[in-house]
Amino acid sequence: MSQAHHPWEAVDLAMKASQVDTMSLPKLSYLTADQERIPNDKSIKEVILKRRSAQAMDFARSHISLEQFTQLLHSVTAPVDSYRERVHFVIFVHDVETLESGLYFYIRNNAHKSALKRLTRNDFLWQEQKIENLYLLEKGDFRSQAKFISCSQDIASDSAFALGMITEFNEPIKSYGAHEYKELYWECGEIGQQLYLEATALGLNATGIGCYLDDVMHRMLGLDNETFQTMYHFTVGRAILDTRVSMREPYPNRT
Repeated sequence: MSQAHHPWEAVDLAMKASQVDTMSLPKLSYLTADQERIPNDKSIKEVILKRRSAQAMDFARSHISLEQFTQLLHSVTAPVDSYRERVHFVIFVHDVETLESGLYFYIRNNAHKSALKRLTRNDFLWQEQKIENLYLLEKGDFRSQAKFISCSQDIASDSAFALGMITEFNEPIKSYGAHEYKELYWECGEIGQQLYLEATALGLNATGIGCYLDDVMHRMLGLDNETFQTMYHFTVGRAILDTRVSMREPYPNRT
C-alpha cells in the first residue's frame, strides 16, 4: 500500500522458479456426475449474481439434508484427465441429515485411496457410507477442531460442514516442476468456485477459508511427510445476513 515499490527477493525467486509454458500443459475436461438433481427454478445468471461469501454462519440453522450434501459432493466429481485428479476432501460433518457427526474422507481419485489409508492414522475407521467414496474416519463432535484449525473462525464450526482440500503434493511437483504448486492451488480454487455456485443454487451459503493451521490439520490426520498436503479449506451452511449491506440490481441504468 506504499507509494513506492518495495522489492522482495523471495517473491521474484518464487516467480522465476515456477514459470512454465502453459500451452504445453494438458487440458482439463470434467466428468458430469450421473445423478438426479434437486429441482429449483434458479437460472444460471441468478446463481452467479447471488453468489456471495458468507461472513458468519447461523448455528441455529446449520442443518442441511443428505440430498443437499450429496449434490454438493457430486458437483465436484473428479475430472476425466488423471493429470488433475489430485484433490480430496477431509470433511468435518456437523449437521447433515442421517450422517453421524464426525470426521470423514471423500476420495476423488481411488488410485490414491491405499496411500491415504497407509499414511493417515491407523485407528481411523474408514467406514463406507451410502454416498460413494465417502468414508467415516472418526465419530464425534468436531466443531471445536474445525474452528481451531481454521484460525479460530466460527464459520468453520457454525456451518453444516467444513472441509479441507487434501492434495497429492510431492509427486506432481516432482513430475511437472515448481509451477505445479500454482496448479494445485488453481485446482483447489476451481473446486471451491463450483462449491460456491452449487451451494447458492441449493439456497445455502458458503465461504472459502484461507487462514488455516496446516500443521495442526496434518497432525490430526497423522500425515508426517509431504506426499499429501492440505491446501485450501471451505465451509457450507446458512449465513447470517449482514443488514448493513444493501442489495441492488447491478448497473440499473443499462439495458
